[in-house]
Amino acid sequence: MKDLEYDTLQFKRTIALLHEKLLYYDSAFHFFQHPTSYNHYLPFRFYFKTSLEQFYTPAKPTIEQLKGSGNLRLIHKKLALDSILIYDSRLGGGYKNQTEFVIEANKRLIQSFETIFDLTNFNLFINDKITGSQVNDLSSYDVQLISDNKVAIQKVYNIYISSKATDFFYMQLINSTKKIATRLILF
Repeated sequence: MKDLEYDTLQFKRTIALLHEKLLYYDSAFHFFQHPTSYNHYLPFRFYFKTSLEQFYTPAKPTIEQLKGSGNLRLIHKKLALDSILIYDSRLGGGYKNQTEFVIEANKRLIQSFETIFDLTNFNLFINDKITGSQVNDLSSYDVQLISDNKVAIQKVYNIYISSKATDFFYMQLINSTKKIATRLILF
């Protein structure tokens, strides 16, 4: 039960983080549509918040122990047993696949930035984090759009749209998986 309780809390936390991330995508879209309004500098918070990977992979040790020891056969409530198997199947199938897809989409998003932005200020942010001397005004870490190639910019914009969709559908999957875990706790 502790595993399921932890999972539901982590699912809820991940949903909240993804929801916040979705809002930053819209801000980035505005930048891509009007870069001159931002003097060709993407605000650091837009870049940083949309680049963070937000996912949760449940460990499910209790279910693995039940399966490995053959003790699933000791569960006589068919509904409880079916619910455990449905949850386990979800985690090992669709949920795992979608989590991997989200990770790959995030990698693609981060890599696309390298083609049209100067990341010097992001390097300054990393260095400041390492030394513990981060400035309060995050705008000093804004990244400059260095490409005027409309095709390249549109490609990054499209990757942003795909990433937003991937995160949105992942958030829905997490929510439905959380509901399955919550029902299991009730047994």
